[in-house]
Amino acid sequence: MSDRDDLDTLDLDPAFDRLRADVDSRTRARGAERAIRSASHRRLAGAGGALAVAAVLVGVLVGTLALPGNQSVPPVATPMSAPLPEPKTFDATAFNEATDGWTSGWTEGASPVPTDPPCVPYGDLPEPLDSSSTEFRAGTRIGATHTVARFDTSERATESFLKQGWWGCHGEVIGLPHEIWSGGESGGWGVKTGRQMIYQVIVVHETELAVLNVAGAGELQEDVRKQLIFALLADLRT
Repeated sequence: MSDRDDLDTLDLDPAFDRLRADVDSRTRARGAERAIRSASHRRLAGAGGALAVAAVLVGVLVGTLALPGNQSVPPVATPMSAPLPEPKTFDATAFNEATDGWTSGWTEGASPVPTDPPCVPYGDLPEPLDSSSTEFRAGTRIGATHTVARFDTSERATESFLKQGWWGCHGEVIGLPHEIWSGGESGGWGVKTGRQMIYQVIVVHETELAVLNVAGAGELQEDVRKQLIFALLADLRT
């Protein structure tokens, strides 16, 4: 969880090559290969520029792939206007503060309900150097899982972000806003299956990726989503 001095030399070519190969194997949508090739050749200065290319690619992939009709297209990332949060560990206290007004009573412990969304990643996810997960519960019907993965390069962390499970979800999918800042990006979606709603909030920052799955808490409000993004990002900056 360290700040890197060489973020202005990011090279996303390996990630683009792997994503292009995946698109070739899964779709023949017109313009997909051309759009990915064009995005991969953009050279924007600094970490924010490199992640901006990745953000564009999210829209390219979702817009060109033949997704089921019940899946909404996630929006292209927009710049985060607020300053980055100060480092702070994501624990039950931080979780309760972030979800104030949505749900409360979070404690660490086995989730009483499944928290994995019924989706599959878009292609093979890059292997992290290490990862850790913590489960939370709020009563008997609400649960969450917080996972942090560390990669050897920021490119692999970004690739993992791009390939998270919005592909092939079973149920109604609601895309959450995407935001970008120097060194990272956030995104996510909600998946509704029957009466159950599972949200996945994702933050990538430099070489680390945080994924928070929340099940059974009802509709996620926008102010709470932003608070969760800041809480997850603060943890990655510790």
